[in-house]
Amino acid sequence: MVNHAWVLTDRLSTDNERMADSTFEYLAGSELRPAVLAVLRAEGPLPLREVADRVSASRRTVKRTLRAMESRGWIRPTNGAYELTALGATVLAAHEEFRERSRIARRLRPFLERVPASEFDPGIGALADATVCTPDDDPTAFVDRLVELRAGATRVREYTPFLMLDSLEQFSEGNGQSDGDVIVVVRTDTPPRSTPAYDERFEALVAAPHAEVYVDPDGPTNIAFGVADGTAFLGVADDDGMPGALLVGDAPELVSWVERQFEDCLDAAEPLPE
Repeated sequence: MVNHAWVLTDRLSTDNERMADSTFEYLAGSELRPAVLAVLRAEGPLPLREVADRVSASRRTVKRTLRAMESRGWIRPTNGAYELTALGATVLAAHEEFRERSRIARRLRPFLERVPASEFDPGIGALADATVCTPDDDPTAFVDRLVELRAGATRVREYTPFLMLDSLEQFSEGNGQSDGDVIVVVRTDTPPRSTPAYDERFEALVAAPHAEVYVDPDGPTNIAFGVADGTAFLGVADDDGMPGALLVGDAPELVSWVERQFEDCLDAAEPLPE
């Protein structure tokens, strides 16, 4: 025996899903459509003639668009004009948010595509003003930018699988910082292909009064992160271990997220004896 209530519920659910899909497809299909909704949100109610003038389109095209939007419940006619409904405002806001998030993701793709989602989840809103540096055009750009970030910083907190020589030299020399102003957590103190000169520099860093060095052997293997005077940075390596992309931002949400990741690593780490 067919349960007609379940059949009806299933059909309604399917229709709602199709409507959700077609909503974004419909709005993305023409710049005119979201523009019409935006004009009505900002200035409505408006008659057909004024809507057409505002969006610089023919009345015939706008009339057809308004008719389609009315059938979807996004607008409604009132006293010879058209006004936006609460549903239309909600749909437009969702469309605008999706487009903005897509723009951010596109711009930050060199970093985002290299890092697992499980290791990076501060939320796309925290990345609105972030920038990405890659070694594509300049092989030293990644490292140079990282060194630049630390150069004038009085307080640095950083996790890295291992310290590259440039970073090691910068940390060990310091820039007038006081005790504990620099805290570094590494996954290993003996990176691949280390040299006697590297080992000597590392020992100098461990002995430096302004720095504290910790080891977390279970830390992430292909991502480094930290905060230098309120600016967050995250670097990710390619599969061959070479620098892939460096993301930099100072949004409070991003800085807070990186600081939490660092504190988690620090809690699990052991200090290196001098």
